[in-house]
Amino acid sequence: MYLLEKIITENSFYKNYRNALRKGDNQQMTELEKQYNYLYENLEKVTLKELKDFLDNWEKEKKNSAFFCPNHPFEIYLYEFERKDAGYDILDWKLHLLYRELAERYKKRDDREMALYYYEKALACNPLDVEVLYGLAHLYRNTGNWDMLYKTAERMYPYCYTRADMSKYYRLLGLYFLEIYQPDLSEAAYEYSNYYFPNETADKEMEFLEKALKRKRQARELSELQEILKEKGIPIVPRQETLGLLYQVSKLELGRNNPDYARYLFLFLYQLTGDEEAGEILNSL
Repeated sequence: MYLLEKIITENSFYKNYRNALRKGDNQQMTELEKQYNYLYENLEKVTLKELKDFLDNWEKEKKNSAFFCPNHPFEIYLYEFERKDAGYDILDWKLHLLYRELAERYKKRDDREMALYYYEKALACNPLDVEVLYGLAHLYRNTGNWDMLYKTAERMYPYCYTRADMSKYYRLLGLYFLEIYQPDLSEAAYEYSNYYFPNETADKEMEFLEKALKRKRQARELSELQEILKEKGIPIVPRQETLGLLYQVSKLELGRNNPDYARYLFLFLYQLTGDEEAGEILNSL
């Protein structure tokens, strides 16, 4: 299967996957790589102009190339599962983080048009990045576009493969239901987000709901929260295809004598599912 052939070696996650760079093996690309390394290592310090100038130069150099910038190797498998084709290059530059930084800065300036532009640029580099999608959803919240807030949460759901990711998904749903005046459902979503990963944002929103509804937060069992969400057609666990892929890649990495990365993935799987086999493998590594 092509999906399983694009595996990263145990020596380096991205060894032999600099295809996009190889096509531009010249002095200009060498200079761009130096600039990228500087920007990535000093992301909070660099100026808006430095970021924009670098990305403008990159786009001029690689304007006709389709490429994917994974955060780590598992995302390559997830990306290929979604695309089901091989017409792209893998680039080990995290360009989506540079675009996201620009989007966040413009969002802070309340320049929503430019923020949206750069969020979409980031997603063109890595459409799976939960942090980018989460930021985009909040931008829609700031513009009062509740429909796109919800659609972005749904767009994010298939790519949630950690407990923190799932918590973000339910926080977005909590925000959405709060904005469309469904406080009970909002409260359930926020409470369920804390089941996956306790978060101060969810706690503050639930405190707000207590004041708005003039009642104490309802103490509900996990099973009751799940029933509330299921009645509205909201998934209560990660997407099965994503979990299945996480299991397959974990086993594949283990078989390739890459125990450190296998442990990393099995831990995600165990934390999400409590899978007995994953737990046994973790204890043996």
